[in-house]
Amino acid sequence: MSDHAISNARAWAGTICEVMTAFTALESGEVESVEFDGSTYDDADDLRQRIDEMPLSVQVRGGWYTPGDSDGFDAKPEEFEILLSTGGPALRIYGKLNGYGSVDGAPDLEWQDWGTPWTTYSEETESEVDAICAFAACFWFGE
Repeated sequence: MSDHAISNARAWAGTICEVMTAFTALESGEVESVEFDGSTYDDADDLRQRIDEMPLSVQVRGGWYTPGDSDGFDAKPEEFEILLSTGGPALRIYGKLNGYGSVDGAPDLEWQDWGTPWTTYSEETESEVDAICAFAACFWFGE
């Protein structure tokens, strides 16, 4: 186990929880402004743009299909990855998609360090799990 990778995952889980709490409060009108990452936001759209800029990449992939099968070319994405950091350590949010390009179930926060496979981070709190689900749902995975 990599202590550095676990620390990275723990920090990202806290950051995601913080930004989603701020976004929810601002979007619902519960507050007029929020502080996040050293900036003040008084518009939910501006904070949403900041959320969109947090990942290094957002990718999807589809399932198996027969080459040359016309249905294969209409295949919809089935899995997604939101890459948060790379190198030693790397961190991603990985999950399944429903047939409409939306998150299906709770995605996993996964870490990887040099020479290790992707490993599910299992120390998040219930509020962090909820925030990670909400964070992943901010992204569009359709075409």
